[in-house]
Amino acid sequence: MILLFPEISLLCKAAKRDFELISGLVDRLKPAYYYCGITNDPTRRESEHNAKFLECIDTHSRDRASRIEKTMEGLGFDTGRKSGNGGTKDSSYIYVYRKIKGKTIEIIKKE
Repeated sequence: MILLFPEISLLCKAAKRDFELISGLVDRLKPAYYYCGITNDPTRRESEHNAKFLECIDTHSRDRASRIEKTMEGLGFDTGRKSGNGGTKDSSYIYVYRKIKGKTIEIIKKE
């Protein structure tokens, strides 16, 4: 499988490392357990999600971050595709974290 964005490989590896750490002997990643999003302020967004990002990468481009997010969604990651979601016009950071029921917050109002 050829990935068009090296950032996707980093995000997937971070999620896989985390999943293997938590789950012990695991032979494959469960992307649906992870949330992937874009933002213009990683510190604020991490706080809003009540989560610790496994990986956060500045792509230096809103378009690139958005395309990576869409690709991650196609790989099975939760991207919170809801009305009014998806960062702002200056969102260039792409991030991923493990969803924890009752702790992390996946639906956040528009930035």
